Amino acid sequence: MKIDQSVVCNECGHIDKKVEVVCDICKQSTSKGLNCEFATLSATWGYYSKKDTEMHTVHLCEICYDKVIEFIKSLGGTVQVMDYTVTDF
Repeated sequence: MKIDQSVVCNECGHIDKKVEVVCDICKQSTSKGLNCEFATLSATWGYYSKKDTEMHTVHLCEICYDKVIEFIKSLGGTVQVMDYTVTDF
């Protein structure tokens, strides 16, 4: 679950937006210092699905993500893993 909060400075009145992401499985915060480390799994369903026009999103901490990935692999599925560098973004 992604939680957007506004933080107002008591001295100057400047408004900063703070984003908190909570794992949808274990309900723990994904904050690591100044960053949030989390995975987002999403699905968009089309007209011929039983979930016609629904969009599903799940936020996962690293521990729960690893469990989900292991479950996918146990069913015979595969997960594509690629390395990236900071300049890729």
